[in-house]
Amino acid sequence: MLTFKAMLHLAKTREVLLVVISSMMFIIFFLFALLICHKIFVEHQARRYRRLKERYLEVMGRKMAGEDIRVAKPLKHQEYEVWGDVIAEMMANCEEETRERLQDEVRNLGLDRYFQELTGSQSWTTRFLAVEKLGLMKLPKMKELYRSILQHEKDPHIINKTVWALSMIADEEVPDIINSVLRKPSFLSSKYAEFIYTNVIASFRDRGAEESLLGILARIRSDEEIPLTLKRDIIAACGVSQFYPSTEIVKEYFLRFPDSTDMRIACLRALERLSAGDACHIVAEGLRDTDWRMRAVAAKSGRVCGDGALATLTQALYDKNYYVRMNAALSLARIGPHGIEALTGATRADDRFAGDIARFVLKR
Repeated sequence: MLTFKAMLHLAKTREVLLVVISSMMFIIFFLFALLICHKIFVEHQARRYRRLKERYLEVMGRKMAGEDIRVAKPLKHQEYEVWGDVIAEMMANCEEETRERLQDEVRNLGLDRYFQELTGSQSWTTRFLAVEKLGLMKLPKMKELYRSILQHEKDPHIINKTVWALSMIADEEVPDIINSVLRKPSFLSSKYAEFIYTNVIASFRDRGAEESLLGILARIRSDEEIPLTLKRDIIAACGVSQFYPSTEIVKEYFLRFPDSTDMRIACLRALERLSAGDACHIVAEGLRDTDWRMRAVAAKSGRVCGDGALATLTQALYDKNYYVRMNAALSLARIGPHGIEALTGATRADDRFAGDIARFVLKR
């Protein structure tokens, strides 16, 4: 039988458990109510963002069309954010004259000062978004700000975004600033460097300063402090951007680095994208290389030379490597009637591999 002391102890335990359970239920209900309130707040902010964006797009569209409209300056954080998104969106696909007018509106609305101040925030996400907004606005006067950020910033995400922002407003000084970051061994990937230089090329094109960029590319070729991998990525960007004035520079890079297979492959690919029909001697040299990768890329690039590469591509049909033979056959087929004639002749050759490749491509 339970003693009085034991019964008292059980009663106290029951009271404690009731208090604990009641407290937990209160916390759960409070958190649930907080979640609902936060959801309502987020949805309200999203609806307000959409309304503001529609209104700002309409207002700025009418102003760019020539209407005399007074645009009120933003007062709250969200208004600045929306204006930044609207102008960045409009600047993405517009003529140079419209872009300059939009940049004037950025200054009138105070967006440049606002986002510039945010680059000094304690929050790395705030700094990141501020640099991104400024980069999308393509404000040349922000170059010194970006240079300052690269000097003191430690967060790699913001450094990467700052390099991107600089590439959007590239002038004669910017490649050296960018290269000082891109040449670091730990800095991202070759594809990122290629992407950055496609932006640099676009910036010089927009300013009509292609000749200045060619001079910079020639100087980079001889700069021993710039890694060969970065030089390769720059050449790749010339091809991807179809920067046709760089054709001769790309040829010079090919001849300058005879011991770098990666560089020469990048040059051959760039020349193919640049439709360099006068690069037959470079294609021929690539097809004589001992590295099958070089021969395969040269065989693929040979199509841009037209009839001038018929002899070398026909010879490549008898290469010991399958990929070289296949690329050579495909290039011959793309050249036209004379290439088809060369493939037809290969079907009657004594070399079974060359005949099989030729017949396969002809059937396609």
